[in-house]
Amino acid sequence: MNKLIAAWSLSVVFFLPIAPISGQSQRTADSLIFLLKSPIISNEQRFNIVRQIAHDHPKYQIALNYSMQAVELAKKIGNPQLIAVALEELSINHWNLGNTIESTEASLGALEIFQKLGDSESAAATLVQLGSNAISNEEFPEAIKYLKSAISVYTEFSSHKHVSLSFLNLGEAYRLNERYDSATHYFLRALKLKEKVEQPERDILIAYSTGNLGMVYNSLGQLDTAKSYLESAIALTRQLGDPYSSSVYQADLGQLYARQGHYEIAEAEMLEALATARDHGLKEQIRDFSEMLVELYQGQGDFKHALQYQQLFQVYQDSLVNKKNVQEIERLKAGYEIDKRESEISLLSELNRQQRYLAIGLFVGLALISIFSILIYRSRKRVERTNTALIHQKEVVSKREQEKALLLKELNHRVKNNLQMVASLLNLQENQLQGHPAEAAIASGKYRVEALSLIHRKLYSEDHHTEIDVCDYIEELVMNLCYSYGKVDKPQFDLAQINIGIDQAVPLALIVNELVTNALKHAYEGIRDPELNIGFKEIGKDLVLMIQDNGIGFHANYNSSSFGMSLVYSLVGQLDGDISNHAAAGTSWEICMPKMVKL
Repeated sequence: MNKLIAAWSLSVVFFLPIAPISGQSQRTADSLIFLLKSPIISNEQRFNIVRQIAHDHPKYQIALNYSMQAVELAKKIGNPQLIAVALEELSINHWNLGNTIESTEASLGALEIFQKLGDSESAAATLVQLGSNAISNEEFPEAIKYLKSAISVYTEFSSHKHVSLSFLNLGEAYRLNERYDSATHYFLRALKLKEKVEQPERDILIAYSTGNLGMVYNSLGQLDTAKSYLESAIALTRQLGDPYSSSVYQADLGQLYARQGHYEIAEAEMLEALATARDHGLKEQIRDFSEMLVELYQGQGDFKHALQYQQLFQVYQDSLVNKKNVQEIERLKAGYEIDKRESEISLLSELNRQQRYLAIGLFVGLALISIFSILIYRSRKRVERTNTALIHQKEVVSKREQEKALLLKELNHRVKNNLQMVASLLNLQENQLQGHPAEAAIASGKYRVEALSLIHRKLYSEDHHTEIDVCDYIEELVMNLCYSYGKVDKPQFDLAQINIGIDQAVPLALIVNELVTNALKHAYEGIRDPELNIGFKEIGKDLVLMIQDNGIGFHANYNSSSFGMSLVYSLVGQLDGDISNHAAAGTSWEICMPKMVKL
């Protein structure tokens, strides 16, 4: 449990303007949505209504959709101030859903417009949002810089409300950076301003200052003080209709109970926090709370529930990682294509200009030959600079491709680690079920997971991150199975050196695992010298897998409707292959499949 306490970290970051209370905001949003149906409103009126819905709606995804509409309407109207306001609303709604990259892009766009317009107070609000995004990205020095700049502006305007809420964000940046003295200092400075702030901002200020102080005291081990602050903050944020903050505080309270050894109470708090996050689509919180529950259950030896929440964690972890990776890769591709097209257009423009200069030179005669020569020289210099820029761009693209390969390698490593953890959990469950009818099923599932884990281990350890050497893989897989069952000491291999893609390797691995396991479990009863022959060859455009034993034959102990055999036939169909068996002296399986061509 100490590992859980040390590793877990939650964050509540605040931004301006402040969203209204949930029940009232829902009624307000519904009324405004009804007004949009009127056919006589102008674009400016429609913009104001859509932006207000985006600001008031308590469901973050719906609010995000309306903020996108507000941006499009502002661009249609052509008013820079409205565009900046809409971008800032878009940034806040992206931030509410955990989309920090998109939120930062929108805020930077708004900040640029506000600064050009000389709107210092609006620019300060955008600086607060950028600071919040930097905190979420763990860029704490950058966050502190943004927030202190915003506080300087708000202090000049004597805006106590904005100064106090900026103090909250600044304190949170210091807290997450483990600079607890500075964090406590700014949270207390925020609380001192509560009498100078009107309602409802006063309640918001008290709720979040109290909650963040509770998290600081929890980190410092002052558990009784932390508990009092966190319970008060949870009640206040629920009244304010802020599910994000209330769930984070409640999860931190669960952490506190775990540190005190009250595991049942800790479990209840964490589960309720997770339910709140799921109800409101808070993806990062669902991932983090699930990981927290995995650690809690593992500490208690409850591997069944640990596996359940590990699977939930993995779903959201993969979703967030893949989404960010895909977005970044697409952004790099788009940037490269745009740069390439601009370079081509620039080069064509230069060539056209040269032709035009040549025509003029021929027309005016020998008197302008010297001028024409100078122009040609300058043009060539421009072409050389353009070519140099293209070479640089190619180097950048090459570096990005290397980064993509590194990301793919890291992904295989993470998949391998997760599969190994699942296999370990199944192994623990198998040990606890010795003699139980479910033991064999758990063992079979463990070997299937280990077969998949072996694929990703080889992908991670070799230079090829999307293809696998079948010869090496099948030999290691079969030897591991033979060692586990202890039936065949020296299986015979006739394997060609063939590389196949992971889409074909995964089903093939499961087929080999099932057929070899079936032979080791059932074929050698009463056989003095058991033999096992494995072959894999490329014949024409097809791949042929052969597995043969000298056992008792499948007629004596064969169940074609078993899960394992059903899985084999399903996987063969997935590979567009054919399967046949012979039961002369033992059992012989032959599977023929087309080799997939890598595009």
